[in-house]
Amino acid sequence: MIFFAVFEAKRRMSPGYIKAELSAVAAGTIANGFADPLRDANNRYLPHLRRVIRGISRTCSIARRKRKPLTTDKLAAVCKWARRVTGSIYNAACLKAALTLGVYALLRVSEMVSPKTTGHVPGKGMNVGDIEFLPNFELADRMVVTVKNSKADPFRNGCDLTVFANGSESCPVAAMKQWLRCRGRRDKNGCLFKLSSGKLMTRPLLQKWMRAGLDLAGYKGEEHSTHSMRAGGAESLAATGFDASTIQVLGRWASSAFLLYLKLGDSVRKQASKAMGRLKRQDVEFMADRDKAIYDGEWR
Repeated sequence: MIFFAVFEAKRRMSPGYIKAELSAVAAGTIANGFADPLRDANNRYLPHLRRVIRGISRTCSIARRKRKPLTTDKLAAVCKWARRVTGSIYNAACLKAALTLGVYALLRVSEMVSPKTTGHVPGKGMNVGDIEFLPNFELADRMVVTVKNSKADPFRNGCDLTVFANGSESCPVAAMKQWLRCRGRRDKNGCLFKLSSGKLMTRPLLQKWMRAGLDLAGYKGEEHSTHSMRAGGAESLAATGFDASTIQVLGRWASSAFLLYLKLGDSVRKQASKAMGRLKRQDVEFMADRDKAIYDGEWR
């Protein structure tokens, strides 16, 4: 297995691809009645193979470029330039609705737009009928968004997300109402984000327009991507004082990976520095005694 992993690495296969190949080999071996080749006699993963894979990952992997978040202040600035970057009122309304929905609902871009410019599949993509305004369209103070397909939902159970109006320049409910007035709401099974040309909104086009709007607003568009919407929603919530557990629920994160998107402002760092400077010896001794008591209590 080690020689196989090294051979695949020399072929410039990615570490993730090599791991998938090893898993497939192990599954086939077990299915034919043999022992798992990835484990030793004590049913532990081969330590040398683990080290080799780790070494391949560190040597061959390319670090991902970190993208800056599209926080709500940036979002409002981009919306002002929507018509300029799209070339029409119709497409500008489409762009505003997509961006505000992505940021405020903390959606993944794959949950919103189509993978191709044609061939909408109502059972997979987001439809016009997946947006419900409450109490009604004209007096709506919130909307319920149905997400049918999600990375964290392998069994495709779907979920409903409620997004409230806030009266701001980037209000997601107002932007969606404006868009559906342009697009029309009768085609319930039609693609939600459909351009004036008849083509469907795709990830590359959404990113292109978003970056162009950021450039015009004075930001560096190339430092952002479509994932900046989800990250921007998380950081905007953190900046307004919401705790990590609330952000995790709102963003439907199954792990603490969302913490990578959050950044502390200078005001928080200043408060932390002052608090650390006020620390006294008795405070340290008190914390040590408390931790010891908790530890002892767990093992009694």
